[in-house]
Amino acid sequence: ADQLLQEEAEEEDEIPEALVRQQEVLEKKWKEFIKDRRSMPVRNLTFGVPIRSREAGEVLSGVATIYSKMRAMQLPITRLHTDRAKEFSSHRFQRWTQDRDIHHTMCSGDSPQENARAEKEVGVVKSQMRKMILASGATTSFWPLAFRQSVEQRHRAQLHRFGILLPELLPFGATAVVRKKEWHHRADPFRWPMMKVRLWGPAGDMAASSQGYFVQSEDGKFLRSTVIIIPLKMALQGDL
Repeated sequence: ADQLLQEEAEEEDEIPEALVRQQEVLEKKWKEFIKDRRSMPVRNLTFGVPIRSREAGEVLSGVATIYSKMRAMQLPITRLHTDRAKEFSSHRFQRWTQDRDIHHTMCSGDSPQENARAEKEVGVVKSQMRKMILASGATTSFWPLAFRQSVEQRHRAQLHRFGILLPELLPFGATAVVRKKEWHHRADPFRWPMMKVRLWGPAGDMAASSQGYFVQSEDGKFLRSTVIIIPLKMALQGDL
């Protein structure tokens, strides 16, 4: 099995004593911040982006992308809770949270129950992406696209409970046809304007309202499209 789809079981690096003391201070500030606030019901809203590695810069870039999406939705961000992995305990990451007035608290990596809500979401998303890869017949190298589809599918279902309706996602790996860019062939009015493709999830750099998908043509090329049709014949033949 591809290691990218296996549960990670990496040992934590030894945490410097200064960092431990710093986290104790942050935990104390957080408890002081919430002690007089009324307890309110909590609902999950899942975000996620695939990253190339666990290098600190890559992780921070992914977190910043999620932060931007949340701010665009006008969601207040008060606290960021992570484990004590070195990518989260770095001075660069600490400075990033401080510059945005975010309380950053940590739990130890061998105590997942301290961040149970996030751990449960990770488990649901991983399970779903495995099913998508298996059902579509894709290789495990497609896991970032399956991850994006799984996260977005869960995200939209959660938004639906808040009364925000977004179009349902088309099946991962589905066969469809998309419109070609006809300005390449204006001289040929009888050229077939559609081509057969497979859908590999929503385009991560396009708005959900655009209904843009990342697709692969029969010659193996990848592109983005917002005009997608799944012919009835394909559906009846079981291509989906």
